[in-house]
Amino acid sequence: MNTQSKIIKVLLIEDNPGDVRLIQEMVSEVDGAMFDLECVDRLSTGLKHLVAAGDIDLVLLDLGLPDSSGFDTLKSIQAQAPGVAIVVLTGLEDETIENKALQAGAQDYLSKNQLDSNSLMRSMRYAIERKKAERRIEHLNSVLKAIRNVDQLILVEKDRDSLLQKACDALLEARGYNAAWLGFLQDDGTFATVVGSGFGEDVSRFCRHVMNGKHPPCIKKALAQKDHLVLFNKSRECGDCFFKDACASKDAAIIRVEHTGRFFGLLAVLLAPNVTVDDEEKELLQEVADDIGLALHNMEMKESRRQAEKELAKYRDHLEVLVKERTRDLEVAQEELIKREKLSVLGQLTATVSHEIRNPLGVIRSSAFYLQRKIGGAVDEKTAKHLNRIEEQVSLCDTIVGDLLEFTRGRHSEAIHGEINPLLEKVLEEMATPEQVTLVGDFSPELPMVFFDRDKMRRVVINLVQNAFTAVTMRREKWDKGESPYQPLVKVTSLKADNGIRIEVEDNGTEMDDETARRAFEPLFTTWARGTGLGLAIVKKIVEEHGGSVSLESIPDHGTKVTVILHS
Repeated sequence: MNTQSKIIKVLLIEDNPGDVRLIQEMVSEVDGAMFDLECVDRLSTGLKHLVAAGDIDLVLLDLGLPDSSGFDTLKSIQAQAPGVAIVVLTGLEDETIENKALQAGAQDYLSKNQLDSNSLMRSMRYAIERKKAERRIEHLNSVLKAIRNVDQLILVEKDRDSLLQKACDALLEARGYNAAWLGFLQDDGTFATVVGSGFGEDVSRFCRHVMNGKHPPCIKKALAQKDHLVLFNKSRECGDCFFKDACASKDAAIIRVEHTGRFFGLLAVLLAPNVTVDDEEKELLQEVADDIGLALHNMEMKESRRQAEKELAKYRDHLEVLVKERTRDLEVAQEELIKREKLSVLGQLTATVSHEIRNPLGVIRSSAFYLQRKIGGAVDEKTAKHLNRIEEQVSLCDTIVGDLLEFTRGRHSEAIHGEINPLLEKVLEEMATPEQVTLVGDFSPELPMVFFDRDKMRRVVINLVQNAFTAVTMRREKWDKGESPYQPLVKVTSLKADNGIRIEVEDNGTEMDDETARRAFEPLFTTWARGTGLGLAIVKKIVEEHGGSVSLESIPDHGTKVTVILHS
């Protein structure tokens, strides 16, 4: 406001006609001064005039009025017109009262007894300028408060939507806007989030429309232009906007929220009536938008870093799994290589030894047969016993050699596609079942056909059943007569399995401990006094040649079950 060229509108609230006339004369005596002095004699009338006029620059106020006295009179004027300068007039010359008036918010204090035209003019002009300075300071403080509040939110808020909402709240609190909105863009024309403060339910309605793509003209214009700040003058550009009634007679400003070339969204504020956006307000809004843009940029960087760390951790875990799997594969391959080297050496040794052993065994068997024929019916019981023992031991040695050859060298498979049950039935019929041992076959009638080598699978079943016979025989020999009756049982079962068949050989004989069960399929491992330790190893080798699998389960006081899986 330029007090030298503009008519200064002054409201005098004074109930003493003499003082009113005196002040009117003083104002008229000043050369070149442009004052419009209006007078009332009551506080109530003065308050109404302030509202009706709306453009009073200064109030000359007497604290002793018929309807009000003291500093309550000053407070009433301040409450009605906080932007108007006030000069207190009093007939008392009291420095204490003067200080209290100034502390209460008056811009100056004049004693009527010492009043002249020059001092009155100087006091009125200084009061107006001082009020302008006070308003300027209040404005700057509110600007700084708004920036400080938003910056504090940026420091503590980690959630994007919460930051946007609280930033709107902070702007309303610090600057007194009618409303504030912040929209975060999903792309150049679609908003992922819109939040706001002010106007109650109208804000929610505005946010819903914008989120649904129904952009008002001001939003469309701000999105289309590259200007950082766009002003809209008192809703003149609203057209048929769904929100124009809420914006009536109010200026609006829309600011682009950007950082390092990244367009994050828009900040929109709706000012109070009769309030315009000056340069400082523009700087405030731009700085707030820039700070929010920086915060959103940092959030994106943190999220990108978090995702990258998550992917790195996932890749690291996957890499560790791959390393473990590769290490395990290498260990298995090394074990297999060592096993094959051992088997190769064992095979060479077995081939040589079997030839050297079987020749003497053939001589021994022929000699024993010759002696039996030579002696004929004259052989005594003891001699017959020893001749039979020679035959049994020769057969045992021949079996051991055969097992070694089978395990180390094997033979080419001659697979057929057929049913397994006939083979199982025939093998069980041919098996010599030990005395007091029950051998049971339970074969499912509708099994799928599988590929298998008859001779090799026959060897598998024979080895498993013979092991079961040994287990139940050992338990029967250890059976305490005082215990409940024990009936040795070996059961062979065939069942349908996923993509194939399952063969189970189960006995109720002597169980294995954990260590024995773990090593049961190892070549040359045995806990029995007689045996090569190759029976189960041969079973595993043959089953794996068929692409199947074999497993063993031994339960205390229940016996052992071996399961063979063959795929159809």
